[in-house]
Amino acid sequence: VLRGKVESFINPIKSGEKVLFAFPDPDNQYEKVFDGYRQFIELPYYLAMQKDITMFPDWWAVFELNYEGATELWGTEPNAVNANRVEWNCDYVIVYENEKYPYDASKWSVDYEEVETMDWSQFEEMFAGYKKLRINDLKWHLLKPKKV
Repeated sequence: VLRGKVESFINPIKSGEKVLFAFPDPDNQYEKVFDGYRQFIELPYYLAMQKDITMFPDWWAVFELNYEGATELWGTEPNAVNANRVEWNCDYVIVYENEKYPYDASKWSVDYEEVETMDWSQFEEMFAGYKKLRINDLKWHLLKPKKV
């Protein structure tokens, strides 16, 4: 069921396209990379790889491109995400919402159209044994830049 939902979520992305997954800056703290959602991004990254889709940043990018003075990988606000999307030549962005990062569609709709959403709370029971995973308020939004 989970695999099918993730496949449906990334279905609009075509082979050869690139996706920026927006995460906050971990401030040089390994345990904060991907904001604690590492377990959740592995499945879409794997499925994307099978479709010849690049999801970014991945662990390679974190270790090879994330150094003092490097081009930015991180950001969750529309201006930072847009700058990173352009810099890394991405066709889509995925932003997420939770208690800490509420989603304000009006902020994103200026530059993006929402293509898909995925509400992770539907899998709350599946992850009930994982106390550290925040899932009850987690939603993903797949956004495509509007044509200029």
